[in-house]
Amino acid sequence: MSYVTSTRFYQYVNNFGGFLVDHEKKLEENRRTINLHSEQLVDMGKKQTQIGQDMTKMGQDLTWFGEKVTKIDATDTKQWKNIEFNIDRLNKLQDQINQGKQERDAIQLKFNNVSYVGHGHDFPTSGGCAWYDVPCKMKETTSQIGLAAILAGAGFVGYQIFIKKKKRK
Repeated sequence: MSYVTSTRFYQYVNNFGGFLVDHEKKLEENRRTINLHSEQLVDMGKKQTQIGQDMTKMGQDLTWFGEKVTKIDATDTKQWKNIEFNIDRLNKLQDQINQGKQERDAIQLKFNNVSYVGHGHDFPTSGGCAWYDVPCKMKETTSQIGLAAILAGAGFVGYQIFIKKKKRK
């Protein structure tokens, strides 16, 4: 009996044919999977290219913003110099104001000591009322009201006498 004609040989050939068919199906499935992965890799490459372009744009934007910040810093530096100048000028003006106040106070003190001693009510050395001394002001007002009342009473009496003289005639 020959190996070529035996049943076993046919079984091997059939099994090998089935094996080849199975392998061909698996190879086709692997090809489809590889094609799918290739398409996915191409899409990912496109997305990475887009990401790279976006990153380039972001870098350009950051450069633009960096330039603007540099300009703002330069402006701030210039403005700070102006602020420092104005602060110095303000200090000088305040010194002049303080000097003028000291001179005015000295002149006022001379006037108080020389010409106004005992003359008016506005100075504590004059013996009069200070502007904020309410009880003292009330006493002054009361004496003025009393005088006004006396004058009004005299006027009323004089008027009555005058009216009575006219009625008698």
